[in-house]
Amino acid sequence: MENVEISFVGATPADASRLADDLAAYVRMHIDGAEVRVIGGSSDAMDFGATVALVLGTPAVIILARGIADWVRRQGDPDLLIKTAKGSVTVKGGLDMAAKKEIILAAFEKGAL
Repeated sequence: MENVEISFVGATPADASRLADDLAAYVRMHIDGAEVRVIGGSSDAMDFGATVALVLGTPAVIILARGIADWVRRQGDPDLLIKTAKGSVTVKGGLDMAAKKEIILAAFEKGAL
């Protein structure tokens, strides 16, 4: 099982909460057996508003990586910070969807995440 946290870099706390709720619903709908929680933001200066915490099996991680690029496109292209026990990657807005998908897939497949 893999623990994955996804935060929304640069989003206002309200936008981050909205994005987290929407991403959580997306994951619940598309990935069977995923454990999904939305964690509220902290009160410190680095507040991301909300984070989506996931517990996924290995096949589900690949499904998630492929699905995030499509989800991001529908959400106005927010910057994402994706963290696992192995590391983290920031996926910047402004990249085309194919580039985002490749960055996320490469990070998961090469064990960077």
